[in-house]
Amino acid sequence: MELKRDLEIGVQIYVNKGDTPEELRGWVRKAHHAGLRIVRVFLFWDIINPRKDVWDFTVYDAIFDEVEKCGMKIVGTMWAVNPPGWMNLTDYFANFGDLNDPEYWSIALDYVEKVAGHFADHPALDSWVSWKEATRPLVKNPNSLRDFRKWLKDHYKEIENLNKVWFNQSESFETVGLKPGNAIQNHKHLPNSLDWERFMVDNLCEKLRDIYNTIRKKDKVHPIYVNPHNTGLNMLSWGQDPWKDAKEADFLGLSNHIPHNAMRIIQSPYKFHQYIAYQCDIIKSATPDPNGFYEVTEMHAGPTIMTGHLTLTPSAADIQHYTWEAIGSGASRVIYWVLNWRKSGHEPYEWSLSGADGTSTYRLDELTKITDIIKKHQALFDAAKPKDPDVYILYSTLSWQLAEWEGGTVGFVRNPPDDPNSPRNTMYAPDGMCGAYQMLSDLGLTVKFISEEKIINGELPSNAVLVAPSCMGAEEKLYGALDGFVKNGGTLIADFMFAMKNKYGFIPDPPKSKDVLDRIFGGVLYDIISDPNTFELNDGKYMPEGWFLRISFKPGSGEVLARDAEGAPVILRNSYGKGTAIRIGTTFFQRYMTKPLKKNLNYLHDLLPQKLFTGIHLSNPDGELRLREMISADKRILILLNSSEKAAKAVLDFDGTKGKLISLSSDETHESDGISAVLVSLNAGEVKQFVL
Repeated sequence: MELKRDLEIGVQIYVNKGDTPEELRGWVRKAHHAGLRIVRVFLFWDIINPRKDVWDFTVYDAIFDEVEKCGMKIVGTMWAVNPPGWMNLTDYFANFGDLNDPEYWSIALDYVEKVAGHFADHPALDSWVSWKEATRPLVKNPNSLRDFRKWLKDHYKEIENLNKVWFNQSESFETVGLKPGNAIQNHKHLPNSLDWERFMVDNLCEKLRDIYNTIRKKDKVHPIYVNPHNTGLNMLSWGQDPWKDAKEADFLGLSNHIPHNAMRIIQSPYKFHQYIAYQCDIIKSATPDPNGFYEVTEMHAGPTIMTGHLTLTPSAADIQHYTWEAIGSGASRVIYWVLNWRKSGHEPYEWSLSGADGTSTYRLDELTKITDIIKKHQALFDAAKPKDPDVYILYSTLSWQLAEWEGGTVGFVRNPPDDPNSPRNTMYAPDGMCGAYQMLSDLGLTVKFISEEKIINGELPSNAVLVAPSCMGAEEKLYGALDGFVKNGGTLIADFMFAMKNKYGFIPDPPKSKDVLDRIFGGVLYDIISDPNTFELNDGKYMPEGWFLRISFKPGSGEVLARDAEGAPVILRNSYGKGTAIRIGTTFFQRYMTKPLKKNLNYLHDLLPQKLFTGIHLSNPDGELRLREMISADKRILILLNSSEKAAKAVLDFDGTKGKLISLSSDETHESDGISAVLVSLNAGEVKQFVL
């Protein structure tokens, strides 16, 4: 299915139980008046099917018809995983039914088929969300255990293969059980826990596939997608893996809520805007659409009072930054959560773009300003794509799994298990990936994430730069893929205990895996020192700070770049074939997320190929001052973002490119002679957009 990019800003209209058709039509008109072009709604099972065998589409028909009348489009979100009140299976309309119960799931898919059939041919329909923020806690019960045993049989084939890996031994797959954990006993045998979590992910994807295929019975035309959430956090234990979700959708959306998502960002709040970009770039990287089509399905729009991990109301500047960060990342649509107040549940009075009695707020007014810019230059934005990545970051799902089960072990650590200030917390792998993104972003570089599977399948360009942060785990085939990547001209930079455990949390066997790493990095692992204190690494210039681990090597062909206080080599650089590999023997990237040291940033700058800092670029990026670049036919869109509370002056280096920089929202212009830097002034919190 080929998807066409039409840059659009939209909003969720929340359908409260008891809302009248005319009330909902009024909200549609309000969205249209604000310049918004997309409306998203939850197709609540409990409203559409209020009693057994009773179906009532009245309020939704009103919304769809008014959306068509206004010349807008609508996204319908299925609600199959949350049963209606008449079934008496849960105590809240957003709680989960037992999706592994065949009887319940059959009824749920009947609901999907009925809804898809009702709206499939409606002119206002744009697309379907198969499952809002597809996650769930999978309870261990007879239904899930039955399906888990089947999953084990599909993966291990013979019971003897399972018994070789698991501690608990079984006569057959039908007798496999799961032992309850005991908080008094600190030790874990990882394979059974990891297998259960992998089953949770695959089982959720199976349900996504069921919903997708059921919609397709009635609708062969409109795209179907899912919107992962908390993408910077480890959600595997809730069944979420964006890379696998992508296989069950035509494209990916994203819920991007700072109050929910950014509670691990403990530096200054300017990082919140960067975190919006971080989550956008994750989904941009994982979306299955060949042209990179993705959207932000939910963006933080209003106050959090009793919900969210942070109490936060976006300012006018926040709305500008949220939206332009998403657009600069390549989002085809940005949909805000939410236009109107919820009247019940957990969020009354919260999250809304509107005030009391539907009055407009500065937040909605700010969105209207953005839509005015887009409309004025619609063709330019519709044709735009983000620039190619400067650097790839390895998204190691296996390492995320190991972090969750090994990190923050109760009984062994003093800090809370997920405390970002603890280097071995349950999210050390996501934290490392976030820290790497922040460093590269603070250096002004464009990032794309890549999974192990894509590297193994040869989708990493041979001349790329790959950063592997906090990636302790590795699939067996990854070693050979990395060997070929570096040998053929790639650059690999890895920190921490890179690729030192397999998918079961064991030291890789056969030893050839270790031999590949030694050959790539030009040195042999000598010792690992865990250190409760930070320490300096002597590189003769920056003296970067190390954290948690001092991993020393016996260098072979590798050049020693830095040593610890005892003189042991801890950072190696090796020329291997046509490429280069650098191994940093400490927790380098994860540390930056908790303490963004300038000397560590400067050190990384010098490690990277300097060709990355050519072309049109911002000469003075610092995290608070950022540049997003997009390519639109023969033009370039430059989006400058100043998150600082102070005015800033962006120094743009055009590196030989001549032309005129024209503002998309004012009469401001700048000339580039290709030699001299162009200076652009930005007020505190300001965003500017230019075309070159």
